[in-house]
This record gives sequence, C-alpha cells and structure tokens, in this order.
Amino acid sequence: MNKMSLDLPHLLDSAQRSAGKFKLSRQVAMVLLPVAALGAGVVGVAAMVATAPKPQKREEAPAWWAVQVAQAQAQEVRLSVSTQGLVRAVTQATLSAQIAGKVVYVAPSFADGGAFTKGTLLARIDPADYELALVRAKAQVAQAEENLIREEAESAIALTDWQELGRQGEPSDLVLRKPQMAQTRAALAAAQAGVRAAELDLARTEIRAPFDGRIMEKRADLGDIVSPGAALATSFATDRVEVRIPLTDADLAILETPVGFIANGKNAPEVLLSSPAGALTRTWKGRLVRTAPMVTEQTRLITGYVEVESPFSARHAAPLAPGLFPTATLQAVKRQSLIAAPRGALKKGEQVFVVKADNSIEIRQVVPVQTTPQTVYFRAGLAPGERVVVSALPAARDGLKITALSADGEVLTPAAPKK
Repeated sequence: MNKMSLDLPHLLDSAQRSAGKFKLSRQVAMVLLPVAALGAGVVGVAAMVATAPKPQKREEAPAWWAVQVAQAQAQEVRLSVSTQGLVRAVTQATLSAQIAGKVVYVAPSFADGGAFTKGTLLARIDPADYELALVRAKAQVAQAEENLIREEAESAIALTDWQELGRQGEPSDLVLRKPQMAQTRAALAAAQAGVRAAELDLARTEIRAPFDGRIMEKRADLGDIVSPGAALATSFATDRVEVRIPLTDADLAILETPVGFIANGKNAPEVLLSSPAGALTRTWKGRLVRTAPMVTEQTRLITGYVEVESPFSARHAAPLAPGLFPTATLQAVKRQSLIAAPRGALKKGEQVFVVKADNSIEIRQVVPVQTTPQTVYFRAGLAPGERVVVSALPAARDGLKITALSADGEVLTPAAPKK
C-alpha cells in the first residue's frame, strides 16, 4: 500500500511527458501535409505538360474583302444646278394722283388682288374744277387770237399809209408793228399751252392701268381727298416675273456662264422651277437672262435672274406669284464629255478606290464636277473602263486585295491571286 503511494507521482509525470510529445507530433503533421499535397500537384501538372502532344503549326490564309465594283463610263451629259429662288415682279409701280381732288369713282377691280388690263379706268378724281379751268384756258386762246388778228390788220394799214404818203425805202419794224405782233403771237402760244395743260389736268382725273397687272395693295378709296403725288395703290405687271437665285462660282462653271452674263436669246440656260402644293408639285419653265456683275461680299455668291413669261397664264397649273420660294434647276446649254460612275464610287475626302488588274486597290484623289443621288461625274482622274469600288470598304489602303462582285453578287474576278 505504501509502495504504491510512493510511485504514483512518478507515474503521473511520465504520462504528462508522453501527452506533450503526442501533441507536438500532431501539429507538425498538420503543417507538412498541405505542403506535401501542393508539391505533388505541381509535379503532376509538369508531367502532364511535358508528355502532352504538341499542336501542329499551319499557315493562316490571307483575309479577302468582298466588295461591289462598277465600271466608269464616258458620257455626253448636260449638267444641271439646283438652288432656291425668290419670285419678284419685273415691273412694279405705285399708282399715284398727279392732281388734287376728291376720289369720286373706283372700279370693281381697284381692290387688293384685283386684276386689270392696260388702259382700264381704275379710279376717277372729281373733274369739275378742271373742266372749268379748261373753259377759261380756251377763252384766253380766243382772246389772244383776236389780239393777233387786230395787230396783223394794224400792220397792213401802216404799210398802206407808208406807200400812199410816197415815203422812200422800206418802213421800219416799228412802223409795221412787228414787235406788237410778236407779243400777241407769244400770248396766243401761252394761251394755247394753257389749254393743253388744262386738258392734261382733266385727263389726269382718270387713273388708268399702265399695263396688264394686279393690285397688290389699295391705299385710297371712294371719297378720299388726295393731293398730287399721293399713292392710290401699288401694282405689278403680269406679263412676266423674275426669280432671283443665288449661284456659286462652281455653279457658274458647270453652266459655263460668267459673272455679268447677259443672254442673247440663244445662250440662255433653261430653268425648271418647282414648288410643292400639298401632295402636288407645281412647275414652270423659264430662262436665265443675266447674272449680277459682282460677287456679294457677305455671302460670296452671285445673283442670277430667271425670267418666266406669262406667269398667270392659264397654261400653267397655278400662277407663279411674287413672294414664292421655288426650287430652280438650271441646265447647261451645251453637252459635255465627262466620266460617269455610280454615286457610291466617291468616298470620303473626295477619293475613289480603283480596282487594278491584280485585284488590288489604288486610292486616287479626284475632284468631281458634279454629284447627283445616283451618279458622280469627273473631268479627270478616272479613265473610261476602269473599275471602281462602289460599296463600303473599311480600312482601305493602296495594294489591299479584294474580291470584286457585280451588282447581283456575282464574283467577277478570282478571290485570290494564283500561287
């Protein structure tokens, strides 16, 4: 019993040392186990990479752009220019009173928008005072004629007396009363002039149309008292109108028309004027009759003048009235020899992509004469028969190989050069 009690502390100490060693070994194992697993994985991957079959190398085929091409053609064309114009009356006049008086009559056509023909009586000023003035003027003429007859008789009597008295030589002008006759003749001429003036004033009581036209604005009416120079109405002639259009130097070059041009009848470019009216488009025909002899400083444009005959005629679907803003399309007088290509041939920066015989691209800088929604025209830079790219071609450069397609998508040339 006593022996067992003495060995018990020793046994406990041994047990504690054994437990400490076991705990330390467990910690070491927990640290080393992940490291060993990671190392094994790296070795396995390296072995797989080393033993894996290597891919075979092959040459990549070059990329080929498929684009639509078209052939440039020589054409005889009449170029045209489009611009916007303003219609104005060629002849516009203010109907004014030349005498004073009261307006006692106005015609039915003397109204805003009224139409009239040349010589139509539009208004009348009270003629009573002027009729009386004409009577007085005629009385003065009669008096002057009587005075002249009397003086002529006195002169004849003086000559007879001179001869009967046996006087020698020619009688003087005073004896023959020539100064008195000259005075009476002048008085007669003045009286006759007074009659003509009175007749003019009486005629001016009637305001008549100076041309075939329309009233733009009436400014006087029945009962108004007017003075000389007072405006009664503004009007314009309807025999022709003028369309003023702005033109550039390039437009004049296309039309082969210089600054300060004046048409002689044969060299006047034709002009088609059009203006929308709801779902319809109204058209008129005219001619460019002249251009301004100067360039406008502010706009650097030249004004052209287009004349249209009988704009209110029934042969037109609608009148070409002053104030309209029609579109003017001018055609050159002569045809020109130009190179034509589809509109898509002209690329950004005024370039064309010419397709050479080996299907490579040549980029050319060109200056088009004119472009339309369908066609572009050149004077130089492109030859008839040359092929040009008319579809989109991104990243174009000189020497780029392409596959040429027709408008129907048919391949026109081989897709790749021969090896």
